[in-house]
Amino acid sequence: MDRKKNNRPTILVVDDFEDMRSILRLWLERRGYRVVEAGDGEKALQVARDEHPDVILMDIGMPRRSGISATYKIRKDPELNGIPVVAITAYETTDLHEAAIKAGCVHCLSKPIDDYELGRLLSALLQVAKSD
Repeated sequence: MDRKKNNRPTILVVDDFEDMRSILRLWLERRGYRVVEAGDGEKALQVARDEHPDVILMDIGMPRRSGISATYKIRKDPELNGIPVVAITAYETTDLHEAAIKAGCVHCLSKPIDDYELGRLLSALLQVAKSD
């Protein structure tokens, strides 16, 4: 489905745990978002290039390529560098959150994800994208 035709924002959910991707996909789809998925950072780069999502929800700790490494690559890609990347992590360390922001993430959410916080953040990010 082309998001331009159905006018639904596309969210790329990147997480190595299928259950986490499923939970986020269901939550996002119920709110009208189009969801695409990747199970690791390497696949995230491919899907981002193919789909040009409006927002990327990026797990930090993954095999093959970490979320931080994938975010650095996204920021260096002229076609993708404007897409907001939100780090998602189960680790509550300041160093990891700082590393995610330094890599180019616009925000860092801790698991379990607060529905209200995620909803507000997506609304704000998509509102900024509309005004550009």
